[in-house]
Amino acid sequence: MSNKNVLPTQVDRLLMFMRAQELDIDVYIKDMYEAATGRDYSPERHRYAQQRVGAMLTRINRQIYSEGKIITTGHGRGTYRVTTIAE
Repeated sequence: MSNKNVLPTQVDRLLMFMRAQELDIDVYIKDMYEAATGRDYSPERHRYAQQRVGAMLTRINRQIYSEGKIITTGHGRGTYRVTTIAE
């Protein structure tokens, strides 16, 4: 039996990491990738890390939308931020 509310381990780790961040503060992809995967970030593989994190954030946004929050691109290059949903 499959439960759609069960998050994969990496997504769950990234979700916990992003929930611990302050609102409207930029978080680097490097930090998010390391938190989710447990692996060291390599600048040569930035595009790969960006793709992995982006895919996980899509799933996370579905989870935190009900909390009135969403993760969007940050103001700095290679960053994301947790913000509240404007009503």
